[in-house]
Amino acid sequence: HLAACSQFAQWDNRSYDSTLCIGRNFDFYFGDDFSKNKIIEFVKPDSGINFAFITWGGMIGVVSGMNEQGLTVTINAGTLELGRKASTPVTLVAREILQYAATIDEAIAIASTRRISVSETFLIGSANENRAILIEKKPGAQAEFESDSSVLLCTNHFQANSFVSEDKN
Repeated sequence: HLAACSQFAQWDNRSYDSTLCIGRNFDFYFGDDFSKNKIIEFVKPDSGINFAFITWGGMIGVVSGMNEQGLTVTINAGTLELGRKASTPVTLVAREILQYAATIDEAIAIASTRRISVSETFLIGSANENRAILIEKKPGAQAEFESDSSVLLCTNHFQANSFVSEDKN
C-alpha cells in the first residue's frame, strides 16, 4: 500500500501564537534513495504568484509548497478509485494552485477545473485567512472538508460527507 502520508493544520486557540501551522509527513518507506537530495525550488513564473516547493531532481510537480500570498498546498493520495481517462497529474494541479491562487476559494476554483485520474486530498492553508481546508478529489467528483475546531488532521482517507462512507475509504 503506497498511499501512506499524514498532514495537519492548526490555528486560532490550537496553535502557540494563534497563527496557522501546517505540517506533513511522507509516512511510507520507498527506499533510502527517496530520502536523499531534496531540493527547495524557488519559482518566479512569467505570470501568477511566486512560490517555493520541496522537490527532488526531475520533479516539476508539487507535493508540498507555499506561495508569496501565504497559500500552502500539500497533497496525500486517496484510496477511492482510479480513473480510466487521460487527465492532469495531481502534482501539476498543486503547482497550478500555488502559481495562481491567493485564497482558499481561488484554490477550490482551480481544482474544480481539473480532471484527475486518481483520488487525492489537497490540504490548502492560507496564512492571510488563518485557516485550512481539504479539497478531496476523485475521478469525476470533488468535495471540500472544513474543520469546525481549528485543527485539521488528514491521512489517506477522505472526510467530506459525500465520500466518507464509500467502501474503499
